[in-house]
This record gives sequence, C-alpha cells and structure tokens, in this order.
Amino acid sequence: MKNLVLVSLVLFTLTLSAQEKQNDATWEETIEFLKKNIHYLNKTSGSRKHAYEIDDEQIVKNRYLGKNESKYILRLNDLDKIVYENNRYFIYSYGKYVKNEVNGILRNHSDFFPVGGEIGKNYLRVIKALEHLAYLANNKRPESKF
Repeated sequence: MKNLVLVSLVLFTLTLSAQEKQNDATWEETIEFLKKNIHYLNKTSGSRKHAYEIDDEQIVKNRYLGKNESKYILRLNDLDKIVYENNRYFIYSYGKYVKNEVNGILRNHSDFFPVGGEIGKNYLRVIKALEHLAYLANNKRPESKF
C-alpha cells in the first residue's frame, strides 16, 4: 500500500513539473510578445518622452527631452533581472554595462536603467515577460567553472 502511494505521489509530481515546463514560453515566443506589446512601457509627460524598442538582439529605451535624445541599450543575452524599488521597475544587466548613447555619443552606463510608463494591467504583463526573458537569459549562460 505504501509503495502505491509513493508511486502515485512521484507520478503526480513529475506530471506537474512537465506541465509547468510545457506552459513556459520560449525565448522566441517571449520576444515576439514583447515586440507587439513593448509600447505599454512608453510614457510622455510634457516635453519628455520615453519610447521602448525591442528586436531579437537588444532592448532600447529612447529618451527625448526637447531636442536632446539619449538611449539605453541592453543586449537581451545580458539581461539579468527586473527589480521593483521605490515605486519603479529597473532592468539590470548581467555583469555588463548598459550602453548609453547621448546625442550620438556612445558610452558605458551603470548595469541598470529605470523603466517608465504608467503601471497597469498590460504594463505588468510586459514586465512579467521581461522577467521571464531574464530567467531564460540566465539559463542560457554557461555556468562559471570557478
């Protein structure tokens, strides 16, 4: 009787694990979702505008303030995590600098940049997709040998 219960419990656990893995979106599916929905992070306030772009290689946050333009550029493979602090979300890179282009001049920034936008249902769906992409990016990286 104990063996039957044990076997049933193991099969149930394996089935749940397989279903969870099957329900996870792939890298490509997540990027496609983000391409269609990244605009939910955009924000305009007076002369300030934040507009996001994503392609198969990178995510870009364009900032416009009057005639000045700057960009934060992060390769998707370097995506590490999304953190919520002080009523804002931040996108962090994994051990690399986020590139910052200001009026055509490219330089290294810190390892994160803030995410703008009005927090709502679709905004949070995009944040969840970015979190999932960070999870996938972390699993794609080779583990350190040290």
